[in-house]
Amino acid sequence: MVLFPQPVKSVYCRMHHDFPTHDVESHALIVVEFDDGATGVIDASSMAAVSKPRFRVLGDKATFVKYGVDPQEVAMRAGAIDGAAYDPAAYGRLYNGQVERPIATIPGRWRNYYENIADVLNQGATPAIQLSEMRRLMAVLDAAQASAREGRVVHVQG
Repeated sequence: MVLFPQPVKSVYCRMHHDFPTHDVESHALIVVEFDDGATGVIDASSMAAVSKPRFRVLGDKATFVKYGVDPQEVAMRAGAIDGAAYDPAAYGRLYNGQVERPIATIPGRWRNYYENIADVLNQGATPAIQLSEMRRLMAVLDAAQASAREGRVVHVQG
């Protein structure tokens, strides 16, 4: 939601529960329509045999496609989040209809988020994620749940 700061107009969502023994969805498709006419599509599945792009951004001048997970995910599971290695083979690709070129991954630092929370609680620092951003995100997630439950597009308030 931080990538698209414009107001959300509506949300449509379908969820599938294909494994009766699991308490979470096995697949979710969410279509978010923004006030300015842009559309965001989130398609997540634990059932896909082949990985989908992590990001696919379509524009009228170019398309950006990125596969794979943030290397911090793998490093975190191994207990060494600061040792995340960024492989140039996993860089995103930018296509403009004539040429394709790699776009280097900007290294992240998830640790900053948790350090910020500690600073907010212990020193009164400003939160990196504002309450207004969380309210906006929660309104979209609530609308997605309602849409999946009711089988209809849900308009987002505010």
